[in-house]
Amino acid sequence: MIFDHKEIDIVILLEKKKVVTFAKDLMSDAVYGAEARLLEHLRKKGVVAYDSIQGGNIYGSLEAAMLSSDKFDPLKLTLLNISEWMAGERPHFEAMKQYDDMMDDYLTEPDGEDSTELGEVPHEKEKGSIRQHNLFAPYLYGKYTY
Repeated sequence: MIFDHKEIDIVILLEKKKVVTFAKDLMSDAVYGAEARLLEHLRKKGVVAYDSIQGGNIYGSLEAAMLSSDKFDPLKLTLLNISEWMAGERPHFEAMKQYDDMMDDYLTEPDGEDSTELGEVPHEKEKGSIRQHNLFAPYLYGKYTY
């Protein structure tokens, strides 16, 4: 079982000679894309059979049958190719994390251009132009009467 990917979990079933992928949290287009990219990578490398890539019996899972080999150990070959695929995916996830961190910093710690010069605004008993506790408050008449 491989849990290192951000969106999917990967399980290698040796008894059934299958590679199965599951959504980590919620099924989405990004999750399906990651599953499809992995199985397509394994297909191109000759690890899984071309015609065996299909949806699994669990919602959001994809599976493929591993090819057998007399020359190489199928498990080691599968793990090596999954590792190569994960290394190729890593820059994308690092860029997404950096972007999310940048947006968090932008919203929580604005620079001088994006902040005001008001500083601390003192609290008042009533603010704004709509008076709530007045005889002629706008919500006492018409359709806003409760």
